[in-house]
Amino acid sequence: MADINYDPRAAHEYYLKHRKLKGNKRSTKGFDSTQKEQLDFAKEQLRQQRKQRDAASKERINANRARQAEQIKKLRQQKNEQLKKLAKQKIDALKQRLKSMTPEQKAKMKESILGAIGSIRERLKTDRTKVQQESSNKLKSIIQKAAADKKSARQASRQQYEKDLDTAYSNIAKKKTPKTKKRTKTTALKGGGMTKKTGLKGGGMTRHTGLKGG
Repeated sequence: MADINYDPRAAHEYYLKHRKLKGNKRSTKGFDSTQKEQLDFAKEQLRQQRKQRDAASKERINANRARQAEQIKKLRQQKNEQLKKLAKQKIDALKQRLKSMTPEQKAKMKESILGAIGSIRERLKTDRTKVQQESSNKLKSIIQKAAADKKSARQASRQQYEKDLDTAYSNIAKKKTPKTKKRTKTTALKGGGMTKKTGLKGGGMTRHTGLKGG
């Protein structure tokens, strides 16, 4: 039987090379009961191997998708923290500037400074929305790629199954069950010069009689 490890590229090349023959291959015409049983057994074994490949591929792809999603989440959190920290620094600087002013300066600059603080907060909100959108787009891309990878893995697994089944079929077709040889037995009858020839062929019996001498 084929090993569950396989080369998807080689399997695909094999599929492209042999797909035109599909429908005319693996005929059991001329197979005896033993060969048919062997072929059924081979199919079941290869189906199980295919299931194992599909499950392993799905698990690997899902794990990779989860790892990438976690990385995107962490990156989004880092960017948001950086934006929040930078905005806070700017706001604190403006507040400190306002605090250090004389009453006359505050009267002139307070409205302008408060307006600048409001703009910083609005900019922070906009930037965080942008970060969120970028993160969502990346997650969507990862999900789409994972779906495409699963589809490719299933196709490669199916192609590998077809290739392995072709190999199994070819090997089984070469194995012919030895036919039972015909056995004959000749006995001489005393007196009448008669001979009796009996032979076993398969499950039946044949008998020949003839005159010997005169």
